[in-house]
Amino acid sequence: MAEIGLQHISAYHLTLDSNHFLHAKLPQDDFAWKQIQLMAEALEGRGFRHYEISNFGLPGFESKNNRNYWRGGPYLALGPSAHGFDGDRLRWRNLSDWEGYVQRLEAGASPREETEELSEEQRKIEVIFTSLRTSEGLDLEAFASKFGSLEQGREAAFAAWEKDGLGKVTNGHFVLSFAGRMLADEITRRLL
Repeated sequence: MAEIGLQHISAYHLTLDSNHFLHAKLPQDDFAWKQIQLMAEALEGRGFRHYEISNFGLPGFESKNNRNYWRGGPYLALGPSAHGFDGDRLRWRNLSDWEGYVQRLEAGASPREETEELSEEQRKIEVIFTSLRTSEGLDLEAFASKFGSLEQGREAAFAAWEKDGLGKVTNGHFVLSFAGRMLADEITRRLL
């Protein structure tokens, strides 16, 4: 794909519920991780940056839209079924029915069907989870100013992750290695 001039590639690892009829046909995680690693090496050899767990881009072609999500920025919900976020704690989803959506707008009413006010703990989890997916990692100072120190009381865990080559603190950011990003869910759980 890189040879045909693509500048950005998203490659997601398929996950299925264990009850799904295709679940048994999925490759084991170690095989899937090896495939992702081979793809990352091939793309990086062609100038792509592996800037997020599932995304690769040539310099300057990283997805601005997705980067905004991973950094917790606000986004609008325009259209039926669209989701929005105020960048702080309020998330919403618009009505999915097109006719109902239009009727609400014509009546001067909000098209929102659901709203969710995130708790402090939910927001904290999202910041950790989304930041660790990226090559920039988690800004520990910014995190501490909002939620308190993440490192305090977890020094042994941070030291173990660095020793095991899973991640390290660089310029105030906790950044996961390739292997660490493949275990981002587990590392996030250990940070909570």
